[in-house]
Order: sequence, then C-alpha cells, then structure tokens
Amino acid sequence: MGQCKKITLELIDPSDRELWILNNVAGEMEWELPMFLEWRRDKGTNEQYALIVPAVSPYPTQAMAIRSRLSPFSVTEDSNRWIIAGQHIPHLLRKAPGITPRRYYRWPDEAMPLIPAAMPVSVEDGSPEALECDEFLQHVSKRSEIPLAVLRVVWQAICSDAGKWMLKNNKSLDFGFVKLLALPFRANWKEIVAAKLGRSGLASILGMSRKARRQQLQEIDLPATLCSLDNVAISDNCMQYVIEAVPTPRFTADCNRAEGRKMAAGVESYVRSFEDAVESQYDDIIEVLKENSRKVGMPYGRLCESPSDGSVRIVPTVGREVEGGVKSDRRLPAYIISPHSPFSVERAQSEQTLVHPKTPALSSLSDLQSEPDDLRGCDESGRLDQPSLREAGAVGMPMLDAGQGETSGQPMLPEHATNGESPGLA
Repeated sequence: MGQCKKITLELIDPSDRELWILNNVAGEMEWELPMFLEWRRDKGTNEQYALIVPAVSPYPTQAMAIRSRLSPFSVTEDSNRWIIAGQHIPHLLRKAPGITPRRYYRWPDEAMPLIPAAMPVSVEDGSPEALECDEFLQHVSKRSEIPLAVLRVVWQAICSDAGKWMLKNNKSLDFGFVKLLALPFRANWKEIVAAKLGRSGLASILGMSRKARRQQLQEIDLPATLCSLDNVAISDNCMQYVIEAVPTPRFTADCNRAEGRKMAAGVESYVRSFEDAVESQYDDIIEVLKENSRKVGMPYGRLCESPSDGSVRIVPTVGREVEGGVKSDRRLPAYIISPHSPFSVERAQSEQTLVHPKTPALSSLSDLQSEPDDLRGCDESGRLDQPSLREAGAVGMPMLDAGQGETSGQPMLPEHATNGESPGLA
C-alpha cells in the first residue's frame, strides 16, 4: 500500500527485484548510487509504479541527495523508500547492466566507503548534523581519525537496535564504561527490595564474590523477592521498564583521574567544578526527576484471573473491580510457573519476608505439608485458616500476606493502595 494526501494505491503483482542506478553528472560533484527497484501495478487503475529502495546503506549526506532527487516524484512520504509512477523512471534512473550493487557505487568523498544495505538510515529533518550526539561524534572522529560520516551511520544503527535487542534477548548491553540493563521494574524497586531484605544481611552478602554470594542470596530468597509484583509498575495495561546503568571499573578509574586533576587546582576551584557540573546538566537532571516521579507514582501490579477463560494476567492495583476487562480475583492457581524455580511470581506473593518489620514470625511445625497451600480459596486478606477453605485431612499452616500487620491483621503491601502511590517502607 502506498498513501499520500491525494490518492491511495493498492499495488499488486510485484516483479523481480532489479538493480538501477541513481546518478548525478551535472555540477561539480558526480556520483552514482545503486538502487533496488520492483515494478508493481495499481489494482484500481492498472497503472505501473516502481518501488525503489537503496541497494546500500546511505550516509546521511547520501540520503539527503537521494531524497532530493526522488521525493518530489514519490506518492509516499516515506524517507527510506519511494513509490514513483512508471513514466518518471527513465528520467530519474538508468538500469544497471549487472546485478552487483558495489560495482555501481561511486562517491567523490573517499572517506565514505560503501556500506552494505544492512539497514536504512533516515535523516529526520534533512540535516546530517541533526544528531543530538554530533558533538560527541566529532570528538571521537578527531581522536580516532575515523571519518565522521562513518561514525554517524554506525551510531544511528546502534541506537536504532540497542533497545529492541535488550528487550528481545533479556540481556545487558556493555558499552565498556557502563553496562545498561532494561528491567521490568518500577523506578523505586531497589528501595522496596532493600526494605524487605535489609535485616537479612543483604548489604554484606552483596559485597562477597559472585560465586560466594549466589548461595547466600538464594537462602534469603532474593529471587522470589525480585519477582514480587511490588516491584512492578503498570501503565497502559502493561509492565513498564527502567534502564539501570552500572558503571564499570574503567569509568570509575576515569572519574578518579578527572577528579584528581580538579582537586589539584585548589579547593575553591574544586567546589566550583561541582556547581558547574550541576548547572550545565540542570535541564537533563530535571528530566531525570520528572521521569522518576512519573514511574514511582505508577500503580503496582497484582495477579488477576479472567472470569471468562481463567487466564492469569498482571494488572494495576488501582480500579480493582474491573481493570482492562479482567475482574480482580484472589482465587489464583498455586503457581503460574514451575514451583521448582526460585524466580516465581506466586512464590513472591506468598513469601514470608515482610515489608512490615514487626510482623511476627511463623511458628515452625514438624508436619508441614510438602506442597504449598492452594490460594484459590483464601479470603480478601489472604488467610487460609477458615475450615471451609481446606480439604478434609489437609495439614500445614497458611502463609501470611507479605506486609500483614501485627495487630490489625490487614495486609499493608502496595497491592492494597488505592491511589497508586508507594506506601511507607519504614
């Protein structure tokens, strides 16, 4: 489909992909760029159109040149492909005698070698200098002697795919000086986890080596604590993500060297450098505060079962009667993933590690059943001590809701908040 303000086309019967050449032989700069072309027919009028895309990844200046030649004749506003009526093609391009794009790439700037057509590069406002990071790229180009045009293309390619790759693969992205992680948590998830496990020696365990701390973290039930829906922020009926940045030793060393040079200049100068750092990044700092405030105020998550098909979803705590067409219901299956995994949402829902520091510990029983209690029959507070909720002959002791108060007997977790604000974690 190709669409503009005046006409709508339904293009059918695509032909084989052909190689054509877009060139400029007039003026001071002569160049040739290979283009892929597919002939198509409009179903309504039977007129012939050509779908054109670059056969190489163009540099920003090349993308501008292509757009200036083809966009006036295109029926679409797409900056990476063009649909042009067949009668214009002979006046704009010429058919290549061969089929290899690199044989028909010619650009006067030798610092702009051919880049295979891995991805299209779009120039949003028509200017290759439009990148916000261009000042940084110019610095890297000067230090490394890598052509600026090459850096721009590579940078845009990385920025285009970095977030998608992290979300798809659930992996961190190591930039050498910092490691970025995309996590399905709310902005203040670290404070919530620290409040739950603060008395379990979390800080000292984290200071151990990776091998030594893994077993210790299992023993204090960190995996289940992380999987608690208290750490989730819900917006637009889906979980929101945060980007966490972990500085590497390289960045720490760079900081120490930079700060050492500032301190050598004197105390007054050092204090002023701190003030300058805050002042120069003031607008960006405000954006950080704004984003953090927005995400901290988002509703927490909770598990709900659909009354129609019994499927389980994670929904916001606000509007508990009906949220996204799913009725809130505490009658849930015992587990939604294998109970053998420590990373379990249901395990986190019934965890004994509490937010409230004064919650009484459960008494130990010698005949605790090996399987967890079925939570489908619990009342609104999560208690399973009503005789009618247990099968005959069942043994064991019900787990308290995380955050159940010592005297009131009512849960105090974020799942019972009504305004989406984070409760106190004293």
